[in-house]
Amino acid sequence: MTRLIDRTLQRRLCCPHDGSDLSINDAVLRCEHGHQFPVVNGVPVLLVDDMDPTIELLNWSKKASTDDSNAGAPYYIDTLGISPEEKECLKSLINSDESPVDPVASFLVGATGGYMYVDQIGAMSHYPIPEIRLPECDGELLLDLGCSWGRWSISAARKGYSVIGLDPSLGAVLAAKRITESMGLEALFVVADARAIPFKPDTFDVVFSYSVLQYFSHENLLKALSSIEGVLHRKGSILIQMASSYGLRSIYHLMRRGFRKTRDFEVRYWSPGRLRKMFSTHFQSIRIQADCYLGLGLQQSDKDSMSGLKRYLLSFSAFMTRMSTKFRLLAYLADSLYLSNSQTRK
Repeated sequence: MTRLIDRTLQRRLCCPHDGSDLSINDAVLRCEHGHQFPVVNGVPVLLVDDMDPTIELLNWSKKASTDDSNAGAPYYIDTLGISPEEKECLKSLINSDESPVDPVASFLVGATGGYMYVDQIGAMSHYPIPEIRLPECDGELLLDLGCSWGRWSISAARKGYSVIGLDPSLGAVLAAKRITESMGLEALFVVADARAIPFKPDTFDVVFSYSVLQYFSHENLLKALSSIEGVLHRKGSILIQMASSYGLRSIYHLMRRGFRKTRDFEVRYWSPGRLRKMFSTHFQSIRIQADCYLGLGLQQSDKDSMSGLKRYLLSFSAFMTRMSTKFRLLAYLADSLYLSNSQTRK
């Protein structure tokens, strides 16, 4: 563990339990009420104790970050949420030192890139960086909520945003830190829970999230939206991806489940109307746009990484997305949606 933490980041942080200021001593952040949080390789780990975890890796990250033996460093494989078989393959890839990309990113690409990248898990040859659907800017502060290994953080940084990435996986966040540093990009990272974002009020100009909140239950989603509202400037904006129940592939997955009640960390497929209602409890003038069709995570920027049928699927999804800007009802048939606010929050 290191004693260092970015001072600008520290000033923006607060205790996720009570919102109080944090001071640092001996690689531990402490608040005036006695809560304390470790710092691992410059990354603060601000996970709360009084919430049931949305996913078990929250507990794994908490345990790993307080292990004084530094077991698992620097990759912290047990905090990645991958299968035992994938863990063994990842260890082999790390030991071989032959991967052209960060080995952790190579094994998380299936989770962050969707089913189109399943065959590239453990064999990724380059970083698939998507085009974030935000305008270029000059230093606006953006929170990448659920950043994983940092693909959207990289995309935002390249457009001029000052980026802070947040994720509950210590191993994924440290991979994001390594990757952005290797690219010469400035980005900061925090391990935390989306339902208890450990930043002071009115910190961020933009909150972006992709392939994260779609896994949350109704109760946890509302907690996360409330937490986002708290850290966003009054004139700040959100751009949050969610899964829709009206998409063709979404319907297919719902049929495979037998339309049973969703459990654990499965994708929740909400109707566009239900999503608008939930988001409108915290943000005004919610706008719904198509992200992609025929699945989740399909990005036109990934086309060069694909071949055969996958290229056609990406082209079709991109065509439908363009058409949805002219015929707005088509957006409601997308599998993946973006929700944004066009006015200030409530």
